[in-house]
Amino acid sequence: MRILMLSGAYPLPANNGARRRILATASHLSQRHDLTLISLREHNPSAVLSTETAYEVPWQDYVVDLPVKSRWRTAARSCFSRHSYGQVKYWNHNFLSITEKLLEAQHFDCIWVHVLNMAPYIEQCFSGNQSWQSRSRPIFVLDQQNVDELYYRSFVNSKVNVTWRMYAVLEMLKAKYLQKRWFPRFDAILSVAPEDLQKTAQYVDSRTSLWLAPNGVDIDYFQPVSQQDLRERTLILVFGGSMDVAMNQDAVYWFAAGILPRIKQQVPDVQFWIVGRDPPAAVRSLAERQGIRVTGTVPDVRDYYRQTAVFVVPLRAGGGTKLKTMEAMAMGLPIVSTAVGAQGLDIESGRHLYIADNPEVFAAYTVELLEDRNKALQMGGEARRLVEQQYSWKSIIGEVDRKLTDLVHNKGGGVG
Repeated sequence: MRILMLSGAYPLPANNGARRRILATASHLSQRHDLTLISLREHNPSAVLSTETAYEVPWQDYVVDLPVKSRWRTAARSCFSRHSYGQVKYWNHNFLSITEKLLEAQHFDCIWVHVLNMAPYIEQCFSGNQSWQSRSRPIFVLDQQNVDELYYRSFVNSKVNVTWRMYAVLEMLKAKYLQKRWFPRFDAILSVAPEDLQKTAQYVDSRTSLWLAPNGVDIDYFQPVSQQDLRERTLILVFGGSMDVAMNQDAVYWFAAGILPRIKQQVPDVQFWIVGRDPPAAVRSLAERQGIRVTGTVPDVRDYYRQTAVFVVPLRAGGGTKLKTMEAMAMGLPIVSTAVGAQGLDIESGRHLYIADNPEVFAAYTVELLEDRNKALQMGGEARRLVEQQYSWKSIIGEVDRKLTDLVHNKGGGVG
């Protein structure tokens, strides 16, 4: 099968959840298929390639460097246009030119689009200018890492600042328009969580296949921490995530202000480490408080995860399943999370991790795991077993590949 994949992010370095999903998908599909990947690469001087520098991609690679764009200017432009923030940010004429030339010169069995904001690049395929024959039309697949409507609604319904909530309302309305316009055009749409799948189903009929494809983990890369290290009673709490993302910023502000002081009342020497790239000044300033460390970009998050006593996921907004949670589970770490941080996962609170949305309860669970290392060890072991059984990338993408192959064969290359 020949697959053309369009992505708004170059998968290397795989230093955030979106890139890890793209890398896993492209790597696994290219093992069995002829894959061409066109991706945008943002300029990021703080990016650390580490061992991924020598990674030889197994696909045909077209990389378009995206000029540096001010976030505030991009947000302002989107506010005064009908286009979403993502559409404005990721629109690039060079990318469009490459896409058009490849579609004109080559036949593809499948056109795979990562995230909805990239769909306008294939508008030509639905403009009536393409002379698809009934047996040559490609299959169109959308891999949506979030349902954008639900993602922005989570901010509208959260306790983030009023400016963010107002902006989220605008983005949510634009997302609904895009979903109504584009979802029915795809032959298959992937969702990472059951609630995303249910929302997507409201926009399509039986002609569009809906596949649950949760986020996964490279279980060979994220190996469990040794039982001896986990049993030792350290006093380090870790939150891991890209700190240039609003939902992660809100999470650490909320934890530092409303949860950490409660933990300190019972464990005065506890430390809170914020591990993630590109923290803004407001996040960096948290390090001025006693017991808080902000690392910024690190070569390997596993080095910090191995030192944690409890991994915390105090997210109050955001959609889809959280790779940070799954990676901590893969390393067998005891975890306390909000419902948002654990959504989309087939977990049981008290067995695989603790779920708490109340600051007092969140703090109490964290203290319990700090003090009861046998409980922490048991919970971490259950989390690792669950990831091995249900959330390895190999099994997830393998199942998607099987469904895709069946879809292409059943449609004989697609129907018009």
